[in-house]
Amino acid sequence: MQLRLVQKYWREVFPNNLIIVHRPGAGGEVGFRELARSAPDGYTLGGVNMPHIYLQPLARNTGFTLDSFAYICQMVDDPQVIAVQKDSPIRDLADLISRAQANPGRLTVGNVGTFTGHHETTLLFQHVTNTRFTVIPYVGAADQLAAVRGRHVDFIISNLSDVTPHLADLRVFAISTETRHRMQPTWPTLKELGIPVVTSITRGVAAPAGIDPAILRYYREGFARLSAIPAYKADMDRIGQSFAYLSGEDYEANSKEAAVRGENLFRRFGLIR
Repeated sequence: MQLRLVQKYWREVFPNNLIIVHRPGAGGEVGFRELARSAPDGYTLGGVNMPHIYLQPLARNTGFTLDSFAYICQMVDDPQVIAVQKDSPIRDLADLISRAQANPGRLTVGNVGTFTGHHETTLLFQHVTNTRFTVIPYVGAADQLAAVRGRHVDFIISNLSDVTPHLADLRVFAISTETRHRMQPTWPTLKELGIPVVTSITRGVAAPAGIDPAILRYYREGFARLSAIPAYKADMDRIGQSFAYLSGEDYEANSKEAAVRGENLFRRFGLIR
């Protein structure tokens, strides 16, 4: 979605047209693999998501790793929220935790996929609260949201951007940010509620590894200018995408640090060898 907005403002920065080709499937894995295999000639860029790019290779041979890409910038930082159906008998986060501690594995949580940001947040939440849930993975956010609204799962851990359009049907208990989020300032953070969990799914732009450094610098400088356009930033918030620009260098460094933490977490739960 955010790349459609990039397309809207592209010609204000770059001279050529931008053509968007969708490659859906497997939590982004299909598109990431195609990007990694593309010629590093500057003509093919792609959207990338963290932590998906460093978690998916832990589970299977994906055909890519973090080092398969040259990072141009981060565009979005989409935090996770814990939400229930509007009429759920679970009153608040403390009630959810107490129910889970009293009945390990009984409560069900809907995630989007496995070895994704939702999955990582669920494991971390279980670890710090000494709880255990039965995780139900869904293909996409639409299925996940339909499941909680239809009472097929007890709660969901989902993206801010996915939950916001459906607040008439949901109650949000908390958000996984350091401080209250500008787009939903009434929602308490998990940290406020005594749960030291800060997570998000970040989205950015990358090229295949091996791209000429001069071409990479050209795109990094161009995306920095595009990201500074006030109308672009306003449009991002308008469509529910939490704008958060980072340079390609910082995006790569942050992701490599997070990858170590993510791998340790999944090992702790015995999900990788």
